[in-house]
Amino acid sequence: MPQLSSGPLGGNSKQELMLKYSHNISKIILVVIYFSTSQLLSQVNPFVNGMLGKYYDPNKVNFSEEFQRYLLSAAKGNKDISPNIQAYDLSPIWLSGLYCRNGVIGSTYKRIQVYISSAKRNDAHLTQYSVHGKTKVGKIVRKFSGWIQVRHAFEWKDTLDVPPNSGTLIAEYLFKEDSSLGYTGTFQGNLSSDFVLLPSKHLAYLDTSYIVADGYANNTFVGTWTQYKSTNAKKCIWGDYRLPYTFDFDKGDGEMYVNPKYRANGWQSYDDNTESKFDSTSGRYIPVDQWWK
Repeated sequence: MPQLSSGPLGGNSKQELMLKYSHNISKIILVVIYFSTSQLLSQVNPFVNGMLGKYYDPNKVNFSEEFQRYLLSAAKGNKDISPNIQAYDLSPIWLSGLYCRNGVIGSTYKRIQVYISSAKRNDAHLTQYSVHGKTKVGKIVRKFSGWIQVRHAFEWKDTLDVPPNSGTLIAEYLFKEDSSLGYTGTFQGNLSSDFVLLPSKHLAYLDTSYIVADGYANNTFVGTWTQYKSTNAKKCIWGDYRLPYTFDFDKGDGEMYVNPKYRANGWQSYDDNTESKFDSTSGRYIPVDQWWK
């Protein structure tokens, strides 16, 4: 019976077999650690900013992939209606209406305001929507256009305390500002919106059932803004009320409360509640500065 060589590493040497075995074991361990870590992180609620520092680097710029993994993990156990969602026009979900949406841009959490004025479904690709709107950072207002591509949709379980035919969607977005102007660039990332379907009309609208509840968040866009002719992306996250992956920016418990050290970055009027006034004609509060018009 041939004997395995005990000399230098060769075709059938014991040393080579042991080395290969050791390498394979190491690879298996690394794979297990990677998937275990990914699974753990996908269950970390990114809206609980006080806990984020234990799991994520606050200097990280792009959390769009992490956000998508979290959303998919949170939707487990609910009915996947992704194949059927193209039967509905989802465009009303993203329209801003009377108010714009607030967000942060950059590492100093400068305020960005986003207003989506139109969203139209692509007749050739029913899960893709053409979007137009404006942004405001400081005194600079810029137009943008682009698309939203719906990737997943889930209907909530009947056992949950939610309206009938309600659920959540996950989508990608790409918005481009006018490259002929200064201080312009591209917004890109993933978003989440809670919706209610109207089967009789094949329409959907934004689910605001919990708008007065602590921790309410909706129409959340998580991604980056990259200035034209630059490769340096900036964190850019906006939405309705609470914002994920913003670490020490939000110091609130029940509702968003801007950390005082960031108020000078465009958040003063937000905090002192001077951005809206009561309109006796309509009987509701309206924005003082409707900068998107």
